[in-house]
Amino acid sequence: MRNLELRKRTSASLTRGEARNALARGVFFNQHGEMRDRRYGRQIHKASGLNFLVTAIILWNTKYLEALITELRKNGAAIPNDIIKHIAPLGWAHVGLTGDYLRNMNPPLSPDRLRPLRINELQDAA
Repeated sequence: MRNLELRKRTSASLTRGEARNALARGVFFNQHGEMRDRRYGRQIHKASGLNFLVTAIILWNTKYLEALITELRKNGAAIPNDIIKHIAPLGWAHVGLTGDYLRNMNPPLSPDRLRPLRINELQDAA
Protein backbone atom coordinates (compact mmCIF):
# COMPACT_ATOMS: atom_id res chain seq x y z
CA MET A 1 0.00 0.00 0.00
CA ARG A 2 2.02 2.92 -1.29
CA ASN A 3 -0.86 5.37 -1.07
CA LEU A 4 -0.38 7.25 2.21
CA GLU A 5 -3.94 8.59 2.29
CA LEU A 6 -5.38 5.09 1.80
CA ARG A 7 -3.20 3.74 4.62
CA LYS A 8 -4.40 6.50 6.97
CA ARG A 9 -8.06 5.82 6.18
CA THR A 10 -7.58 2.08 6.57
CA SER A 11 -5.81 2.51 9.90
CA ALA A 12 -8.54 4.83 11.20
CA SER A 13 -11.24 2.34 10.18
CA LEU A 14 -9.43 -0.50 11.90
CA THR A 15 -9.02 1.59 15.04
CA ARG A 16 -12.75 2.38 15.12
CA GLY A 17 -13.55 -1.28 14.55
CA GLU A 18 -11.34 -2.30 17.46
CA ALA A 19 -12.93 0.38 19.67
CA ARG A 20 -16.38 -1.00 18.83
CA ASN A 21 -15.18 -4.52 19.66
CA ALA A 22 -13.73 -3.28 22.96
CA LEU A 23 -17.10 -1.72 23.78
CA ALA A 24 -18.87 -5.00 23.01
CA ARG A 25 -16.38 -6.96 25.14
CA GLY A 26 -16.86 -4.48 27.98
CA VAL A 27 -20.62 -4.78 27.87
CA PHE A 28 -20.55 -8.57 27.61
CA PHE A 29 -20.79 -9.41 31.32
CA ASN A 30 -18.43 -6.61 32.34
CA GLN A 31 -15.43 -8.04 30.46
CA HIS A 32 -15.90 -11.52 31.89
CA GLY A 33 -18.23 -12.78 29.19
CA GLU A 34 -18.73 -16.40 28.53
CA MET A 35 -21.48 -17.90 26.51
CA ARG A 36 -22.12 -21.21 28.20
CA ASP A 37 -25.41 -22.06 26.55
CA ARG A 38 -24.83 -24.53 23.74
CA ARG A 39 -28.16 -23.94 22.04
CA TYR A 40 -27.70 -21.94 18.87
CA GLY A 41 -30.98 -20.07 19.27
CA ARG A 42 -30.09 -18.85 22.74
CA GLN A 43 -26.61 -17.82 21.60
CA ILE A 44 -28.19 -15.76 18.81
CA HIS A 45 -30.61 -14.24 21.33
CA LYS A 46 -27.74 -13.19 23.62
CA ALA A 47 -25.67 -11.85 20.73
CA SER A 48 -28.64 -9.80 19.52
CA GLY A 49 -29.11 -8.36 22.99
CA LEU A 50 -25.42 -7.46 23.12
CA ASN A 51 -25.65 -5.68 19.77
CA PHE A 52 -28.74 -3.82 20.98
CA LEU A 53 -26.93 -2.58 24.10
CA VAL A 54 -23.83 -1.56 22.15
CA THR A 55 -25.99 0.35 19.67
CA ALA A 56 -27.86 2.07 22.52
CA ILE A 57 -24.56 3.22 24.07
CA ILE A 58 -23.32 4.51 20.71
CA LEU A 59 -26.61 6.39 20.16
CA TRP A 60 -26.44 7.90 23.66
CA ASN A 61 -22.85 9.01 23.09
CA THR A 62 -23.74 10.46 19.69
CA LYS A 63 -26.57 12.53 21.14
CA TYR A 64 -24.33 13.94 23.84
CA LEU A 65 -21.44 14.61 21.45
CA GLU A 66 -23.83 16.51 19.21
CA ALA A 67 -25.14 18.53 22.16
CA LEU A 68 -21.61 19.22 23.37
CA ILE A 69 -20.38 20.41 19.98
CA THR A 70 -23.45 22.63 19.59
CA GLU A 71 -22.90 24.14 23.04
CA LEU A 72 -19.19 24.71 22.49
CA ARG A 73 -19.84 26.38 19.14
CA LYS A 74 -22.54 28.52 20.74
CA ASN A 75 -19.93 29.66 23.29
CA GLY A 76 -17.52 30.66 20.51
CA ALA A 77 -15.33 27.57 20.12
CA ALA A 78 -14.12 26.99 16.57
CA ILE A 79 -14.68 23.29 15.88
CA PRO A 80 -14.19 22.50 12.18
CA ASN A 81 -16.41 19.87 10.56
CA ASP A 82 -13.36 18.03 9.19
CA ILE A 83 -12.29 17.37 12.81
CA ILE A 84 -15.75 16.21 13.90
CA LYS A 85 -15.84 13.44 11.32
CA HIS A 86 -12.93 11.80 13.15
CA ILE A 87 -14.74 11.62 16.49
CA ALA A 88 -16.16 8.17 17.16
CA PRO A 89 -18.89 7.78 19.82
CA LEU A 90 -17.39 4.54 21.10
CA GLY A 91 -16.24 5.51 24.57
CA TRP A 92 -17.74 3.54 27.44
CA ALA A 93 -15.77 4.45 30.56
CA HIS A 94 -18.82 6.42 31.78
CA VAL A 95 -21.14 3.40 31.48
CA GLY A 96 -21.83 1.43 34.66
CA LEU A 97 -21.30 -2.21 33.75
CA THR A 98 -21.42 -3.77 37.21
CA GLY A 99 -25.17 -3.85 37.65
CA ASP A 100 -25.12 -1.19 40.37
CA TYR A 101 -27.50 1.32 38.84
CA LEU A 102 -28.35 4.46 40.77
CA ARG A 103 -31.12 6.68 39.53
CA ASN A 104 -30.62 10.28 40.55
CA MET A 105 -32.98 12.73 38.89
CA ASN A 106 -31.35 15.77 40.52
CA PRO A 107 -30.80 17.80 38.47
CA PRO A 108 -33.87 16.84 36.43
CA LEU A 109 -33.54 16.06 32.76
CA SER A 110 -33.82 18.96 30.33
CA PRO A 111 -36.83 19.16 27.98
CA ASP A 112 -34.86 17.45 25.21
CA ARG A 113 -34.27 14.53 27.63
CA LEU A 114 -30.52 15.05 27.99
CA ARG A 115 -28.73 15.58 31.26
CA PRO A 116 -26.90 18.90 31.62
CA LEU A 117 -23.50 18.96 29.95
CA ARG A 118 -20.46 19.12 32.22
CA ILE A 119 -18.57 21.68 30.16
CA ASN A 120 -16.72 23.09 33.19
CA GLU A 121 -15.09 19.69 33.74
CA LEU A 122 -13.94 19.64 30.10
CA GLN A 123 -12.51 23.14 30.33
CA ASP A 124 -10.66 22.26 33.55
CA ALA A 125 -9.15 19.17 31.89
CA ALA A 126 -7.93 21.15 28.86
